[in-house]
Amino acid sequence: MNRSLKSLYFTTSILNFGLSLMGIFLPVYIFQLTGNFYYLPAFYGIASLTAAVALLLSPKFLPRLGAARSVLLANVFRVVNLAFLLAAPRFLPALWAAAVFEGLIFPTFWVTFHSVFTSTGKDGTFGHNIARMGVLVSVASALAPFFGGLVVSAFGFPVLYGVGMVLILLSTIPVVWIGDHLGFRDIPPGQILRETFSPAWRPILTGFFGNRLEIMFATLVWPIFVFGALNSFTSLGAITSVFAVVGVLFMVVAGRAVDKIGSRRILPIGAVLLVPFWLLTGFTSSAVWFALLNGYRGAIAPFYGISVESFFYRIAKRDSFLSIIKREFGIHLSIVLSVGLTAVLWYFFPENWPVLFIPAALGMLLSITLIRAK
Repeated sequence: MNRSLKSLYFTTSILNFGLSLMGIFLPVYIFQLTGNFYYLPAFYGIASLTAAVALLLSPKFLPRLGAARSVLLANVFRVVNLAFLLAAPRFLPALWAAAVFEGLIFPTFWVTFHSVFTSTGKDGTFGHNIARMGVLVSVASALAPFFGGLVVSAFGFPVLYGVGMVLILLSTIPVVWIGDHLGFRDIPPGQILRETFSPAWRPILTGFFGNRLEIMFATLVWPIFVFGALNSFTSLGAITSVFAVVGVLFMVVAGRAVDKIGSRRILPIGAVLLVPFWLLTGFTSSAVWFALLNGYRGAIAPFYGISVESFFYRIAKRDSFLSIIKREFGIHLSIVLSVGLTAVLWYFFPENWPVLFIPAALGMLLSITLIRAK
């Protein structure tokens, strides 16, 4: 196995265990802290606007930093982000500072993450490599939401975030083996803007908008809905763990299927099969049904998710660094639009869960546009 890829596997596994302890609870934390749902789209909107601006400027500083130091800097940003989140109950504007540091993580960590894959993968192996990463990450973090729910129920958010900070710092140890030969170079912001909105890139831009539309409604609305129905952090964490555990069982099969059959064929099937999850979720009220539905989603999501990433990596091989910058820039513009739509729907349909999950279902269908890219 390539040394850079192996290093990334270890770093991401440790990191995701730490992040999975906290991630599903962040929307509930902000919602309980402020008592106002609109703080959620505002938080993620500020984070993505910060990320979009930083991504335009990232070709200026990433070649100077190199891959390993970029990941190290991203973890510093993560720790600062958590520190500001912990300070928010005593000083609410710290929430906005946390959002800014959340946004700075994307150009420093995720550009490097995707660059390692495009530089080490070959046609026919992307699905296998993505599945291997998915299995390691999922195994490492499958039970993390459940344990996170126990910790926050017993000790509160400060202890949970403290544990997360320690794990994030530990995850920096393997990055010294990533290497810096990933093709980072200086690209003018104007060129990034022109090419992101070019006709050739439009299917990818549209497809990732649909993909992020589903992810943002899953991030902002789903945890609030489930926690409100069950009124238990432990139950929310356990149900989230069901998704991760079932995902592990199907990850390797999905990776092999994508490599053998092709992401163009599997992506639309996975997207269509995820639509019923979002259409049915809003009518659910019991823990058993939440677990069953999340198990279904966990079984289908690896086929869809690995197809999306594998398809993009094949496209990105032509000019990986520019393609990754365009992808991440377009994704964060999509998130800004998605959280804006979330706020509008909440205004007209507050806590009308069946209606609020419709955009996630539509996002799945819209993401199929990706396969039109050439």
